[in-house]
Amino acid sequence: MAVALVQPGVDHLRTIGCMMAVLQASYVGEGVYLATGFTITTEMRLDLAVPGGQ
Repeated sequence: MAVALVQPGVDHLRTIGCMMAVLQASYVGEGVYLATGFTITTEMRLDLAVPGGQ
């Protein structure tokens, strides 16, 4: 059922010309996103708006 909810969103992004979709999935949700074509990556983030970058 979750794939049926996510897939139309992915399809819409393609129709409007999006080149990349990025999200952070919980461990439980990973299978849903893998089933809709997402791949697992390692992402590092630094928030420069916060003192010390924390």
